Amino acid sequence: MAAILGKLFANYRAGENKIIYNLPGLANCPESIKLTSPAFEENGRSPLKHCGQGVGENISPILTWTGVPSDAQELVIVMEDPDAPIPVPFMHMIAAGINPQLEQFNEGELNEDAGSALKLRFGRGTTAKLGYQGPKAMPGHGTHHYIFQLFALKTKWDPSVSLTRQALSETLPGLAITRGRLTCTFDRMN
Repeated sequence: MAAILGKLFANYRAGENKIIYNLPGLANCPESIKLTSPAFEENGRSPLKHCGQGVGENISPILTWTGVPSDAQELVIVMEDPDAPIPVPFMHMIAAGINPQLEQFNEGELNEDAGSALKLRFGRGTTAKLGYQGPKAMPGHGTHHYIFQLFALKTKWDPSVSLTRQALSETLPGLAITRGRLTCTFDRMN
């Protein structure tokens, strides 16, 4: 049944133009952060290990980066699926409080139970869960793109401001001094 629904909604997608990275207020924000992973190449398929519960093990991948300016005060990372058949991209993860001196997340460090070691603050994604929620495309809907987006901020994220898509949309354009992204893909036939 899910695969039939996926095929029915195959042409309905939120759209990459709606991801946080592409907010109009971030149009002039430099793209100097280089984000990579040994788990997949740019636009490569996500290994099942990093896919969501019910499909894979839901373990966040290793992510490495360069290009964070020395005056950055904090990093924020989000992961979105712009191919979800909903009005806005599906938010798989929001994390703030990332030390700007950090250059890598080890495997599993973006999962809720492991994030406390790095003193990360997680926001709630589309499913209201905290921490990493791996790729889990609707069966039969085709290939989905999962976009990791890393932002360097000029000041620390105000802890009184919740970490939500709305708050990111309103606040990041005034705080981000540079950004970078990395995309993996996943599809499910059934």
